[in-house]
Amino acid sequence: MSAANPMKLSDKGTPFPNKETAEQYRKDKELDDKIWRAYKNQGGWVLFDTSVVPKGMLDQLDAAAEAESNGAASNLPPKMKYHRVIFQAKTSPNDEEDVTLTLNGDVMICKRETEVILPESYLEIADHAVHNQYEQKPGQPRKKVGKVKKYVYTRLKAASEEEFLASLAKGNKERDEFFDKQAKAQA
Repeated sequence: MSAANPMKLSDKGTPFPNKETAEQYRKDKELDDKIWRAYKNQGGWVLFDTSVVPKGMLDQLDAAAEAESNGAASNLPPKMKYHRVIFQAKTSPNDEEDVTLTLNGDVMICKRETEVILPESYLEIADHAVHNQYEQKPGQPRKKVGKVKKYVYTRLKAASEEEFLASLAKGNKERDEFFDKQAKAQA
């Protein structure tokens, strides 16, 4: 299965009404039960290709499934973790001024060398943002010698959702004021 389609819905294009129906569909379509697993999502049940779904998302899905099996409210998402971090200064003239992290179309722009609060899912994206490092010796082809993290950060301490939302609102206000000021200057 391709990473472009990590989720299977019913033939009607809607979630399955229950877990048993989703699992029967998996058996009927001869999908590998070690890869395709049923999870409650979108108001019903869907099958996820666990080989391509990010680990952070799988952890959330597993936590929600476990909470439901323990009798917890199944319609509540698992509690997101938030962290205070500081992103390292630019190490190269080619580095971006700010750290830009994107998750499902939502963009977080973070100042370097400034304490910011981010959800763990965005930190996972920062962890996976790497570029290859090469070595070139005279008379030999270029050789890949490793990977370097693009956004190095220091994790300071845990933060709350309320702190994150307040920080996000402050940052959005600063952004809006900046663009308003630029628009007025161009007018």
